[in-house]
Amino acid sequence: MDIEKLLVENKKKMDERIFSALPSSHDDPEIDNLYDMMLDYPSRKGKGIRGTLCLLSCKMLNGNPNLCLDTAVAIELFESWVLIHDDIEDGSDMRRGEQTLHLKHSIPLAINAGDALNNRMWEILLRNREVLGEEVTFRIFGEFLHMINQTTEGQHIELSWNQSNRFD
Repeated sequence: MDIEKLLVENKKKMDERIFSALPSSHDDPEIDNLYDMMLDYPSRKGKGIRGTLCLLSCKMLNGNPNLCLDTAVAIELFESWVLIHDDIEDGSDMRRGEQTLHLKHSIPLAINAGDALNNRMWEILLRNREVLGEEVTFRIFGEFLHMINQTTEGQHIELSWNQSNRFD
């Protein structure tokens, strides 16, 4: 199996689903700007490794990867909204070769765009009920909540250590 080819194929599938799930235009120019900001990080050149790992895990367990595509997409959206917030918290200037969203638009607007991606992530996860049923969907919700809790705890440790100049 050629891993690079697999990543490209899966990224293409996930991107198609992401871009069909995210709004792309609105009559109100301010909301249209929000939608553009929501598309920014998902449009950048990430590899889709986390979503691909989700699809591969499903396949390894003799499942149908097409049935967990929404979960893989939600993982990729998780990555995008967390990176928007992380870039602000860390004071980053660049993300995937481009200026960070908060420097392009402002901190409040970037936070709002990250929050909007967070909301879409949950909406996409909720679609799992149609193909996986409620029990499995709620177990996936639980795993996402655990992942988010671990992420915020880890980020807190990093920020606290940086604030106190602790580097051990």
